[in-house]
Amino acid sequence: MALSWGYAMDDLEKLKAMLVELGKSQALWARKIQEFETLQSQISKLQRSAGSDPVARRKLSKLNDYMNREGNDVQRQVVERMTTADKNLKKVAEQLRELAIAQAGGGGEVSVPLNKAVKNNSRNFA
Repeated sequence: MALSWGYAMDDLEKLKAMLVELGKSQALWARKIQEFETLQSQISKLQRSAGSDPVARRKLSKLNDYMNREGNDVQRQVVERMTTADKNLKKVAEQLRELAIAQAGGGGEVSVPLNKAVKNNSRNFA
């Protein structure tokens, strides 16, 4: 992928906007991870109090029933997707940073290799 200097400023602005969007996506994932950790904490509290609290015991029983029926598959799928998305976002962000640095520091045409994940979803931005 080679870009000429004439389009570099417009492309750089587009890359900056994309980096902002990537940052927002990463913030969203961080928030989802925090929510998941909060849920895990609440489950731990239920487990600790289930021995003496009948309401906690009933809630924990319902949760265990759900997890035995279908929850384990859902949990596994969510974790796998989060891991894959996080890796892809990090790769794209790093490549965009490298491209922005190369364009800001160089003149003429800049060639930046794309990795396989980005090649599969490449788009023309000019």
